Order: sequence, then structure tokens, then C-alpha cells
Amino acid sequence: MKTIPTSGTTPLSLSERRERNKVASAKYRAKKHKQNQEMSSQINELIAENNVLTRQLEEIRAENNELKDLVDKLKSKLVEGKILKRLGRGGAKLAAATAVTNNIGTNTEGLNTLSTIKKGARRNGYSGHAKGTEATPKNSRK
Repeated sequence: MKTIPTSGTTPLSLSERRERNKVASAKYRAKKHKQNQEMSSQINELIAENNVLTRQLEEIRAENNELKDLVDKLKSKLVEGKILKRLGRGGAKLAAATAVTNNIGTNTEGLNTLSTIKKGARRNGYSGHAKGTEATPKNSRK
């Protein structure tokens, strides 16, 4: 097997070429090994960051749900107050309704009072929804 000489250099023998190839292969394998280790550590860092972001997302979603519940409670209090005010029953009954809604989980008697107030409001043509708080005749449904 003949080797073709390159400009001005002497041709390499088979053993010299094998030695150079062996060194180049070892260098390439070391480079690939280093790249794999770097990639593995980057993957671990990204997994850890993803876990942190996932926990933050869960916390923010829980907070968002709590705030939505609070908004719903406040809207219902506002609507109830407007209903009672329009019925001319403000004052003591409005205070009673507010006290009842503040103690929803602990006072069953207050819940009965609140449902009675709501029933009275519905009988007088008021609904519990913000858009339907104005009095409407009973037979004028759309």
C-alpha cells in the first residue's frame, strides 16, 4: 500500500498513521464524554428549575382560586345589599345579612335568616344576580 506524499512532507508509515489515528480517536472520545457530562448536568439543572416553576404555578393557581372565591362572596354581598336597599329594608336586616354571610360556616340559624331574606327579595321581583337586580313583573320573562 502506497501513500501519496503531500507537499514537502514525507509519507507516514502505517504505524505512524495508526498512532495518530489512535490519539485523534482518544481526543474525540474525551471531547464527546465532556459534552455528554455537560449536557447531563444542564438537564438536571433544567429539571430542578422546572420543579420549582411547577410548584410556583400550583401555588399561584391555588391563590387565584381563593381570590375568585373571595370575589364571588363580595359580589353576592354587594348584590344582597343592593337588593335590600331597593326593597327599603336596609338598616337592621342589611346588618343581619352581612353578619350572616360573615359567619356562614358556623351559624345555621343565620343561614335560615339569610335564605328567608333572599326568598322575600325574589318574591318581590328581585333576582340574586347583578344584572337582574331591578324589579320585573312576574310574567315578563324574555
